[in-house]
Amino acid sequence: MFYYWKNFIGYDLVKNLFVPALEQTWLPNCDAHHYYSNSAEGMEKLPVHELFNFLPISYWKLFWKSRLALYYTYTNVSQDFDWYLKSDDDSYFIIDRLKSYLKTFNPNIPHLIGYRLIRNYPNGYVSGGAGYILSREALRLFATEAFENSTICKYHPWEDLGISKCLNNLGIPTKDTRTKSLKQRFMPFSTDEHFYSKVPKEWIFDDMQYTGFDIFHKELISFHHLKPSELRLIHGLITRINSD
Repeated sequence: MFYYWKNFIGYDLVKNLFVPALEQTWLPNCDAHHYYSNSAEGMEKLPVHELFNFLPISYWKLFWKSRLALYYTYTNVSQDFDWYLKSDDDSYFIIDRLKSYLKTFNPNIPHLIGYRLIRNYPNGYVSGGAGYILSREALRLFATEAFENSTICKYHPWEDLGISKCLNNLGIPTKDTRTKSLKQRFMPFSTDEHFYSKVPKEWIFDDMQYTGFDIFHKELISFHHLKPSELRLIHGLITRINSD
């Protein structure tokens, strides 16, 4: 089973145009999905957890929010899913492809899966925007061994780097998630940046060997930096135009 959660920095969910776009497109393909926010007001019909109401509304608090969301998911939502996905609201995931890819891993072994970045951390860390996935065992270790240990899990202003370091300190490395032909499964930057090879070289762990239309392939899993209208466009292209 597959579980998704989204951390919102703290803006009004009712006014967030991404929420209806997510609900209309790929999010229902997850076995379960939840939103974690500073307020659930006006969103009673959705699985919203008012988890961050005591934290300041700031990008620089995202590490604390994701850290809390991981722990809360394990202790209050469910420990029974095989995989747990976190992503930005401007991302699109082809869930059936992601599930097929995850079948190549054992969820009872700690795994941290996503697009590898390298800036300021030579061991590599997963991109938060492109979405990262924890196996059931990785989530258990984080909640039981890292959450309350400030030595293992220190604050970092970059949420994705901070969470990756916490998991790395538990002996859970980031993985090479490219295909056998070395194509990227996850796209953390905009489609144009990947298409025209404008991705900052100092950020990437694995060399990008493909540009142009070669970035699109049958094992591609996620897109990032999309507008709500683009979420719907991609969903329509994938599920309707190319359907039988």
